[in-house]
Amino acid sequence: MYNKTRSEINVEFYLRPSGRINLRLNNFTFYKHLKARTNAYRWSCTAYGSKWKCKAHLIITDKLEVLKASIDHSHPPSSRKEPRLPSLKPINKSDAYNKQNGHPTINPPSLTPLHDYLIAHSVYNNY
Repeated sequence: MYNKTRSEINVEFYLRPSGRINLRLNNFTFYKHLKARTNAYRWSCTAYGSKWKCKAHLIITDKLEVLKASIDHSHPPSSRKEPRLPSLKPINKSDAYNKQNGHPTINPPSLTPLHDYLIAHSVYNNY
């Protein structure tokens, strides 16, 4: 089994060329597989459907709380490094208002598919 101790955990999200978001945990990659329950998704190892038949998975809420972690992998970690998330342009409060009439815009301008995803899954309801 391939695993690391708790003190060595490194987690990041990255954007795939297809526009989908994957999760990297200590160089093991996961994809959003199934809706596990209300406000939570199962993230399965990307080697799940491969010759490795890896059953490692995480159940993570929309607020990024880990409900379950089964991270014993049947394969070595990936040596291929996907590109990191693009830098998002900061949005100022003034950018959220219509320049002509001073009212909030209904749909702020889209920056990237990742930005759209983060807004849609934001814990803040006011955006």
